Amino acid sequence: MKLQTKVKIPNPNFEIIHRDKLMSIGSCFAHNMAQQFGNCKFNIVNNPFGILYNPLSIAKGLERILEQKEYNAADLFYRNERWNSFDHHSKFSKSEQSATLKGINQSIEKAHKQLLDSRILIITLGTANVFFKKENSQFVANCHKVPNHQFEKKLISIEEIVSALKSIFIKIKVANPNLQIILTLSPIRHIRDGLIENQKSKATLLLAIDQLTQELKNLYYFPAYEIALDELRDYRFYNADMIHLTDVALEYIWEQFGNTFFSADTKQLNKQFKKLQQALSHRPFNPASEQHQAFLEKQKELVEAYQKQYSYLDFSK
Repeated sequence: MKLQTKVKIPNPNFEIIHRDKLMSIGSCFAHNMAQQFGNCKFNIVNNPFGILYNPLSIAKGLERILEQKEYNAADLFYRNERWNSFDHHSKFSKSEQSATLKGINQSIEKAHKQLLDSRILIITLGTANVFFKKENSQFVANCHKVPNHQFEKKLISIEEIVSALKSIFIKIKVANPNLQIILTLSPIRHIRDGLIENQKSKATLLLAIDQLTQELKNLYYFPAYEIALDELRDYRFYNADMIHLTDVALEYIWEQFGNTFFSADTKQLNKQFKKLQQALSHRPFNPASEQHQAFLEKQKELVEAYQKQYSYLDFSK
């Protein structure tokens, strides 16, 4: 008896290994996947602009990273006692203007180097609904609680998405010919827009992704969205907000991702590193006990052994 419809995932012509450098950019699903990579000790830089949902902001962020174009005071605005950037997530917003600029520009510098050295770029698109400032028609990544009447929301077209992403993909490939780009569509639902509007948005993104993968080489679509909708067709795989996926669902999608891109050796290493991560996250009843101190010493020896064997990975944490 079949109790679910399985998504057929095409085989890629490349594998991801621990020696690879990676970058991830996009929605909060991209953040969730990057956490999985981090727990498995991959060298990944995630969301240098913070969480980005729409493809225009993602394309703009990638372009500024590629060009290593810094932000200055004129790019910021002051609201709610913090200096903000319409291109960035609020995690960059600080009470001092210089602190906001320092965080933004340091992140761009780090991401620029990583992008040029990376073999894998993972991009997760969240929504095709984009907010534009009425005063100058500029799109924004984050409204930072500026009143809604100052923006116009628009469902951008397939053509606009393809044009923005194709242009930056070509530029990145010129700078880094060895790069493989993996596109995903976030399974997280944007129900504030309305259920029908959310489906229109996802469909628009899907059609744009399909066109991009047909027109460009070294571009692969991983069906996280379809896995969530068809293999995990049950509200028990969503949190109480009915928007975000549970840890169980995220782990399931990560497993399917690994089955698609990881070799047997890579998957085995992932198990070892995740086991170590879980051990180090353990909260003892008595931290000062001899038993716990012996446990810590054993984990320290294991970390040192891993660092010696896999010198290209970072075990400093």
